[in-house]
Amino acid sequence: MSASEKNWLPTSRVEALSDGIFAIIMTILVLDLAVPDAPVTNADAALRAFLAEDWPKLLIYFKGFLLLGVFWVIHHKQFYAIRRTDGAFIWINIIFLMLVALAPFTTSLEGEYGNLSLASFIFDANIFAVGLVSMLLWFYATRNRRLVSGEEFTPQRIRISRYRSMVVPGCALLAMGLSLVIPVWSSLAYLMIPLILKRL
Repeated sequence: MSASEKNWLPTSRVEALSDGIFAIIMTILVLDLAVPDAPVTNADAALRAFLAEDWPKLLIYFKGFLLLGVFWVIHHKQFYAIRRTDGAFIWINIIFLMLVALAPFTTSLEGEYGNLSLASFIFDANIFAVGLVSMLLWFYATRNRRLVSGEEFTPQRIRISRYRSMVVPGCALLAMGLSLVIPVWSSLAYLMIPLILKRL
């Protein structure tokens, strides 16, 4: 056994921690959608007014939840190929999860101040940072096949998978730019994710 092999660690604990944090964070997102107390009179009109005022928060919740879902799927697929971990990989993954855990705050911030460039920019910057570290995780794991194994993971497939890992942070970077010009349009950048991934 080589010196590097002695530092290899199993993936099970990393996967368990990651799945648990994703489950908690994706659940916390919905807590920002508070239902108002029912008024004594004219409740129907009050409910319509509430829904008319708060529907943007609901859309931002959907956006945040779906983007976290994308990251969970990517993370899950990465661990299909990753057979072992080491200390550096674990710490990169911890940074990844730390940025994922910011999502409820940045989602809530955009929900409250979505008409402001800064609020949209902060949310998009959070998504960009998560995507960037996710990409770094995969680049680190696949460099010289450091942590991956399996005959199906040919050099060509690894190269394509690296291109795919750049899609989400690339779209988030575009969203950051749009948020500084027209905040309400920044979300449209994320619609490009499935279109680009389908072509790769």
